[in-house]
Amino acid sequence: MTFEMRRLDVAGMRLRVHHAVAEPVVAGAGATAMRRPTVVLLHEGLGCFELWRDFPQRIARATGLDVLAYDRQGYGGSSPLDRWPRPIDYLNRESEVVLPQVLDHAGVGEALLVGHSDGGTIALLAAAALGGRIAGIATMAAHVFVEDITIA
Repeated sequence: MTFEMRRLDVAGMRLRVHHAVAEPVVAGAGATAMRRPTVVLLHEGLGCFELWRDFPQRIARATGLDVLAYDRQGYGGSSPLDRWPRPIDYLNRESEVVLPQVLDHAGVGEALLVGHSDGGTIALLAAAALGGRIAGIATMAAHVFVEDITIA
């Protein structure tokens, strides 16, 4: 398993991305590696990659799947927010514009989304926006509506 950190330029911002790449599964001698879904971790509204601690590596080791996590704009090692307060549809934009570009740039075809709080909402919205590209979702404390206080 290899671990890499890189920066991606997507949707007019620079995002810090962490990728745990598991060993490919090979079926028989000379066979090519089978493509499997990548687990994509979506952090909560006050978090960043560091708050996942060793969870990405543990998931990769336990499942044999690649794990991708990134800091959204305004968090961790990514670009600062360019607008404050955020627009009311910031979670929709993340799921419909930013996340698909992150997946494309990271070479992720099919994704298993794991999101907490804002990340859980992004996961649910992405399932609707990205359809068959999302193999599954696990959410913790996803929002069902956006309160004024969350954008101020």
